Amino acid sequence: MVTVSRPAWLPPWSFFVPFVVVHSLVSIPLYGIAFSQAMTRFETGAEPTSVERAIDVLSKVLNPLLPLAARSRILGPMLPGVLGHVPGLVSGALWAFVAWWLVALGRKIRGSAEQHRLSSQH
Repeated sequence: MVTVSRPAWLPPWSFFVPFVVVHSLVSIPLYGIAFSQAMTRFETGAEPTSVERAIDVLSKVLNPLLPLAARSRILGPMLPGVLGHVPGLVSGALWAFVAWWLVALGRKIRGSAEQHRLSSQH
């Protein structure tokens, strides 16, 4: 097997692809649920429940690009139908990078703490 070196900031495909898939399977339907709840409240004039607020906030955090793309005059017409999921996939890719960087940071901190512990024992 050939080993290809890659930059440390770049997540491996074995992390990146599953992360984006799982993120998309969770965040895109969550965005749809949040949108439908908002439309139902709009028709009735009811205030959102705390669960509805939590779903809305989680949806916006997990998928920050989807609302922006939906409101965009340029991206909306460019991404009809199934292509409308592209902003959700891009959000998943962004979150994959953030998650990978956090994992790398945690390893670095843990490694330096272990190194400090070993050096202080001598």
